[in-house]
Amino acid sequence: MLRESLSHGWLFSRGGDDGFESVIIPHDGMLGAPRSAGAPSGSVQGYFEGGTYTYRRAICAKRRGGCVLLEFEGVYRDAVVRLDGRTVASHGYGYAPFVVDVSRELADGAPPLSRGLLL
Repeated sequence: MLRESLSHGWLFSRGGDDGFESVIIPHDGMLGAPRSAGAPSGSVQGYFEGGTYTYRRAICAKRRGGCVLLEFEGVYRDAVVRLDGRTVASHGYGYAPFVVDVSRELADGAPPLSRGLLL
């Protein structure tokens, strides 16, 4: 079995597909966000407004038999995993590990991966 860390090489954006910055995982996107006394969750979440954060990483994966798994040690709730724009998994729980089997997406005859992983 080959195991490779994907901690480096991530791009991060608050609120969409623009303004990406380079980050190393683990990373807490909310820590750099502005705070407001009127934040909906108030002091429970440190007066952060919250929002939707995007993490993107290119991957190079080729399958020659066997399977290919992506293992996430913990992502904040409501994560959606996409490969080349195709949703391959979702995970509704916060900071709980989960594994995504992408073997079918990499099978012979499947469209090639060109844009990579989006979380």
